[in-house]
Amino acid sequence: MIVEFIGASGSGKTSLARNVVRSLEETHDAVMASDLVLRQLRLEEVSAPTARNVVADLSAVVEMLRLTGEQRTFLPYALRMLNRHRPRSFQTLNYVRSVVRRLGVDGIARRRGRHMVVLVDEGVLLVAYLLFVYGNTGFHEDDLAEFAGIAPLPDRIVHVKAPLESLVRRTLSRLDPPRELRARDKETVTRFLGSAADMFAQLVTTPPLRDRVLEVENLGGAARQQELATGIADSIRTLRQPANSTIPKAMADSRKEA
Repeated sequence: MIVEFIGASGSGKTSLARNVVRSLEETHDAVMASDLVLRQLRLEEVSAPTARNVVADLSAVVEMLRLTGEQRTFLPYALRMLNRHRPRSFQTLNYVRSVVRRLGVDGIARRRGRHMVVLVDEGVLLVAYLLFVYGNTGFHEDDLAEFAGIAPLPDRIVHVKAPLESLVRRTLSRLDPPRELRARDKETVTRFLGSAADMFAQLVTTPPLRDRVLEVENLGGAARQQELATGIADSIRTLRQPANSTIPKAMADSRKEA
């Protein structure tokens, strides 16, 4: 099972996903997609971010040779959309590398993670960020519908939300903010993050996605994040049980709050 976390920068996708992995460890073989890439090469001890990124990039290029179906269709679509938005040349190359990496990691997760739960915090659906938030032309409902119809979808999507002021505060305090938001003033960062939050809120309502989505509000704090992680983990366990099972109450409560 592949579970992808989406949401604006600063929503806490990575830390929440890692908490879910820990919550699942007693009952399932659960792993972050980035760790799965290293595991298949027996490089689990690699911890330096740059080294991990290099391994992911090289693994993705190799995996691209195996892409089929939706994955193979999505690549030319993404390249066409990047050309349409015409970011600066360096950005274009960086975005192409990001698309290739995400598709490659997605391929590895589908091929190597068939009997485990793979949690993805930088997956294919976040390519929408590059296309519709950082691009020059914005987004329309038809754009999001086309994207959702072409992108290879995970089994479950966790849409992590947070108040805009929290997104801005967390992003500005990060040591490694997204390249597009570095050295930006607060007003510009707020505009980008507001656009991202709006885009994901619309994206998850598209027919291909909406039946796969859990929405959670990450208000911060260790106790709240652990509560969310436990609810998401329980929901994942339910999905791997017979079809008549229901979403656990903790998860249902968090969805109502969202």
